[in-house]
Amino acid sequence: MAWHILASSYFDFDAIERDADADRAPRHFLRYLSQRLGAPIHQPDPPTDTSAVSIIDRIAAVLFADPSQWEMARRVRRQLAPGDVVYAAGSTVGLPLALLCSVFGPSGVEFAVTVTDVQRPRIKLLGWLLALLRTRWMVIVPHTEMAETASRGFGRFANGIMAINGLTDFDFFRPIAAGGAEADAIEHPGEAARPLIASCGTEARDYELLARATSALAVDVDVKVCFASPNLTKKTRFTVPDPMPENMEIRYFSFAELRALYRAADVVVVPLLPNRYAAGLTTVFEAVACERPVVVARSPGVVEELIGHDLVEWYAIGDVEGLRAAIERVLADPEGARSKADEAHEWVRSRHSASAYFGRIVEAVESAFGGESPDRATVEP
Repeated sequence: MAWHILASSYFDFDAIERDADADRAPRHFLRYLSQRLGAPIHQPDPPTDTSAVSIIDRIAAVLFADPSQWEMARRVRRQLAPGDVVYAAGSTVGLPLALLCSVFGPSGVEFAVTVTDVQRPRIKLLGWLLALLRTRWMVIVPHTEMAETASRGFGRFANGIMAINGLTDFDFFRPIAAGGAEADAIEHPGEAARPLIASCGTEARDYELLARATSALAVDVDVKVCFASPNLTKKTRFTVPDPMPENMEIRYFSFAELRALYRAADVVVVPLLPNRYAAGLTTVFEAVACERPVVVARSPGVVEELIGHDLVEWYAIGDVEGLRAAIERVLADPEGARSKADEAHEWVRSRHSASAYFGRIVEAVESAFGGESPDRATVEP
């Protein structure tokens, strides 16, 4: 039995590792997973290199995924053996490979595939196709509601379904150590006398609502938004205010700048549009890792758990008055907000660190297929 890891897009993992060693960026979880399992990471070729893409790959991409991901599936299939386990970090790489192995072999390969939205029509089509082919696979979804949805459809023919939520790098995203040298390097990005509202991300973000809510606050504030995401595409849904308010800035921040922004913020807001796939979790975890108070739109999964434990402030999606009131509650009680942020940090760290996420993946595979992974003895709590 051997493990294989599929990245959904091309990454320069060596460069990411160098930046992480220099404390310029977080470590990539797939490199961590690879080291723990002793498993190779397979990824599509860089976007600039399409030499290996065939006509068949382009035809298959009309149905699902993109040509480079089908090319990778063809390439990786030849490296697999019966009994191997494949962890796919996205459905667009996991489902093509599972389909090719089910049709052309090798047989007996087991797949754990992360699926962010089981209700997408093409996901459902491929899920049912894998059920007909009796593929050995399990579905990893972002929250329990989606797991229940999958279990009523194609998921009931899979070997297992598990809700495993996100993670963050607590070594990189961390609060400023008391009296540490880092404190002198962090400056407030706005005027010192004005509270700072921070946010980050692109997927299902409602920055127009954030602008409206912050314009109606009892105090003047600065609003800084890091507009960046590794998953940004032409289909990504978001809103931005037009015209842009004078006190609001939306731009790209490097990881080091983003960490500084979180640390300087009086509150981090995650304004969301309606979505099914637990958008905004990365920002929530990064802010909590830096021990900052968080205001987030109520949504299924981890956010609901954080709300249930009274670890974050929340508002209903689309409710501008609710968002304004939630921000004002944080600004009006900085000591209470700081205490809640400290509790949130401990709660999230124990459940959503890289080691905790790794343990959940191993647990999921063992539950679905039986047996033990080669690295089970070293799983950290």
